[in-house]
This record gives sequence, structure tokens and C-alpha cells, in this order.
Amino acid sequence: MNIEGVLRKSGFSEKEAEVYLSLLKLGSSIVSDIAKKSGINRSTTYVILDALAKRGLVSITERRGVKVYNSISPEQLVQYLENNAKQFSELASTAKELLPKIKVETAKQRLETTPKVQLFEGEEGMRTVYEDALSSLETIRSYASKASDEETAPEKYYDRLVKKNIKVKMLFPETLAIQELTKGMRPAQLPAFSQDISVYDNKIVFMSPINKFALVIESKELADALKKAFDLSWEEAKRSKKPFGSGLALGSA
Repeated sequence: MNIEGVLRKSGFSEKEAEVYLSLLKLGSSIVSDIAKKSGINRSTTYVILDALAKRGLVSITERRGVKVYNSISPEQLVQYLENNAKQFSELASTAKELLPKIKVETAKQRLETTPKVQLFEGEEGMRTVYEDALSSLETIRSYASKASDEETAPEKYYDRLVKKNIKVKMLFPETLAIQELTKGMRPAQLPAFSQDISVYDNKIVFMSPINKFALVIESKELADALKKAFDLSWEEAKRSKKPFGSGLALGSA
């Protein structure tokens, strides 16, 4: 391997190696001579020489207002390369020590971006999901296809939602039960749970009161997509002036 190859492997760019070796051969020189020797245009040579000077590989003096450049000696260059090698060796050792932590952080990041799916069965499982919804940090968006009742959306949760100042937007079909339940309430602030699909924070909840189970998917990407779809339906329901957004609920015409 020649000296240029050594410089390239130690981190020099192709043009940096050309400029440095040209200066090394020329000795004390002005930029026009260095540019001519290296075959690199003058403005680029200026930039490269300044960069090499910042790394301690080139010194600059002035003679009658003209900058004169000098390279470090071959012995100093070897010392520079040895110091670099030592620094990279230390960095490699540090990286090796940090490897377990890096792997843990990487696994954690993958876990956060990979959808998490949980199945809750029976009335107890459904209550667990209701409790989780009470911790929502934002408005709960809900598609409801059936009327709420004591069994599927216990009335005690209404008060708890109000106390926690958690709002719920619902889209559902018109039924007598729904009209009675929502009497005096604005749909955008209805404190109730969906019997079909709810989305809040990074979670999507599929609730089946008939078969007594709840499926929870935790994924920011999927939750954001469903929120956008819901908001479009919500705005259309408001424009249609139909009570409570009926006819735009999931499964409705």
C-alpha cells in the first residue's frame, strides 16, 4: 500500500490526500502552486488547506501579505496517524461496552413501533378495558352500532368520565334507547363508551358485548389512521344535520 492509500484509510478524502501529498513534495508553497501540483482548482484547494490546518496537518504563515502553507513532517504525520489509530481503538472499546445497552434500546424502540395486540375475555376483561379508557389523555372517538345498557357500558363510568374531564365523540344509529341516553347532551361531548370500536391515545378497542370480549390493538400508526377516518365522518355528520351523526356510524348506510 502506498502513502496515499494509508492516508485514505486513515480518513483523508481523495482530494485531501492529493493536496497534502502535493504540499509534502513541494515544501513551503503558495496556494496556486499547490493547486497546480495536485490538479485541483484553486478555490477548492483553499478550502482543503484550511480543513487540514484545523486538524493540525498544515501550518500557515504570511509573507508580504501572501499566505504560505507548510505540511507537517513525515515523522509528525506518523505520530498523527498513531494517535488517530489509538483514538479509534478507544472508541471501538467504548462501543463494545455500550453494545448491551444499544441492543436493549433498539429492542425497546422496535417494541414501541410494533403493534401490540391483547384479548380480554368475559365481563371482567371488558371492565378492564373500560378502566383503561378512563386513563385516556385525549377525546375518545367511538363508533357505536348498538344502544348502551347497564351491562355493556355501566352508568358509573359516565360520572367518572365527566369528573376526569374526558370527552367522547360518538357516531351511532338512531334508536329510542340512544335518544333517551343522550337527551340534553351534545354528541361531541357525550360521556359514554362505544359498543363497537373506540380509538384513543395509541389504542384501538374492538368491543363485543354479545360475545363478551374486547380486542385492544396498540399502534400509533393504526390509531392515527382511524382517528383521521373518524374525524372525516364526524364532520360529514355535522354537515348532514342528522341527530347525533346517525347514518354515519359504523355499519350504517
